[in-house]
Amino acid sequence: MEQKIANLVFWQVSPSIHQASLITRIDQLLEGVDVMCVFMGQVGSERLELGWSLPDYGETKLEFPKSKNELDKLYSSLDGDSIHIFSNVVNNSLIRYVYKKSVYDVNAKVGLLSEGFNGRGIKGLLRIFRRDLKDRFLLRNLDFVLAIGANAYEWYNLCGVPENNIYPFLYVVDTFDQVKVSEKHNDVEIIFVGRLCARKNIDTLIDALGSLDLKEWRLKIIGSGEDEESLQGLCESLNINHKVEFFGALKYSDVIDHVAMADFLVLPSLFDGWGAVVNEALSQGTPVLCSDDCGAKDLIVRGWSGDIFAAESKSDLAALLYSYIEDGPISPDRRVEIRKYYSCISAEEISQYFSKILNHIIDGNGTKKPRPPWVAKKELN
Repeated sequence: MEQKIANLVFWQVSPSIHQASLITRIDQLLEGVDVMCVFMGQVGSERLELGWSLPDYGETKLEFPKSKNELDKLYSSLDGDSIHIFSNVVNNSLIRYVYKKSVYDVNAKVGLLSEGFNGRGIKGLLRIFRRDLKDRFLLRNLDFVLAIGANAYEWYNLCGVPENNIYPFLYVVDTFDQVKVSEKHNDVEIIFVGRLCARKNIDTLIDALGSLDLKEWRLKIIGSGEDEESLQGLCESLNINHKVEFFGALKYSDVIDHVAMADFLVLPSLFDGWGAVVNEALSQGTPVLCSDDCGAKDLIVRGWSGDIFAAESKSDLAALLYSYIEDGPISPDRRVEIRKYYSCISAEEISQYFSKILNHIIDGNGTKKPRPPWVAKKELN
């Protein structure tokens, strides 16, 4: 790629294990471009409870400004044309401060890296109203959006961003080079990974399992949160507590080990802008049952790498659970096939896609809008 920019800056709330490997690879790929991440803080307590730590960004420059004055100095230090990519503009005042500065900078192109949002219920309608007002104001002079999930793509298009300036995007995990080998087992091993809270809808998963007339399964629940005690009580009331194990928060490498040993993962969330645990499972060749209100459902090849069910339907989920448990443990060959297929969402592949996006942003109509590699892969199969 013939670069026409001097700086590429990611403005984010905190470091993320779901972006570090991609940004590191982008930094390696874009010769002659200074790539920088600017964080408003360290890894948050909620993430630390889930086993996160400061991820490795390689040689990418990291900055942690603590005030608007430090942000001003940092922004002023950028020499030459820049591309700025912002996350959490609506919810973080410091990021919003820099964003408003950048959209009036004639030497800058400005983009958002954004998930969709939860529009369920009365609170959801209020969120839509408030976000609509904020987004329509903030989107003035915006050059592009990296939309994480179909929900985000549709939302920003409704807010007036031209489709030609919206690029489907996703989170990226770095587990493709850390593949584990699952051990043989008789019972079908199911796994959930995430925060134990109402939004994750884990009670529906437990209820669905409790309704099955099948015994050859066990469930691992990894994560912590306010609903842990009530979920344990639900297991006892359904008399399946001997088949469900709560692990609490584990360090990230241990989580991946457990995911690699599972026969399938379930993400039953009432809403997830994406759901990077889906990437983590598929990178290990582990199929996924995913609710239709998770952005990562876009990755699922139904009936092969997993399936999709209605988020609030216990019967939908129960039917899929029955089918997948009846099929027995996943075969090593199928696991290998799934893992190979999803190399299309590795840091290497997505960094190449990102480079093509930059070309399109810089050259405008001079280049064809790139196809997301995971979409192109589905179309070929």
